[in-house]
Amino acid sequence: MATSIADDLREWSMNVLEVPNPHLDGLPACPYAKKAWQDNKVKIVETKNIYKETLRQCNEFAENKYEVVVCASFAIPNMQDFSTWCEKRNNLLAKHDLHIMGFHPEFGAEEAELDFLYEHSWESSVKDEYCMVFIQSLSQVDDASLKLEKLDYYKVYPEDEYQELVINRRTKRNGNETTSNGQKENDAGRSSKEASSKDDARRRSSKENGSRRNRSRNRSTESPVNS
Repeated sequence: MATSIADDLREWSMNVLEVPNPHLDGLPACPYAKKAWQDNKVKIVETKNIYKETLRQCNEFAENKYEVVVCASFAIPNMQDFSTWCEKRNNLLAKHDLHIMGFHPEFGAEEAELDFLYEHSWESSVKDEYCMVFIQSLSQVDDASLKLEKLDYYKVYPEDEYQELVINRRTKRNGNETTSNGQKENDAGRSSKEASSKDDARRRSSKENGSRRNRSRNRSTESPVNS
């Protein structure tokens, strides 16, 4: 049983992120998570001020040995304020090859039609909900997502989520440069495969498997650990 946020996240990774996912044709929800943990490349910092600690860890990121730093807090800010802050910060961090991903308890994977993130039996043993910010190298996480695209990893993502989590991040990396022809072909192929997946997702979205606390850390398993 988890006794801290760090323990809880490790259990979540082992039981949700690292296991084969039927919605992803047997790929784990986060294909890079297991190795990152095994190589001791994940750092978790619990804080009372998620904003202040995130900024501090961003400033120190280039000097540490970790591939992902997670700032977590039981002091949960307003969801809209939190989302806006993360987006504005990413606009500034891109020039330093950094990217952050926010996780908020009020976000629901069901509503976003990301059913492959919540259809599991694992439940958190930490009583209180918490928010998180994942910090990673922008170029490293985008390179990883390019590899996943070739495996059709994103075909189950609704278009708006795909744009927000993958394309917007890539645009920041490229400094708003025009998308390459190769990337346009990838996006076109993905969109054509997505139609039937979205229909299936809507039919399955009525299932209520997993607590609100499970949803809080499922903002995206696409990004947290090099994916």
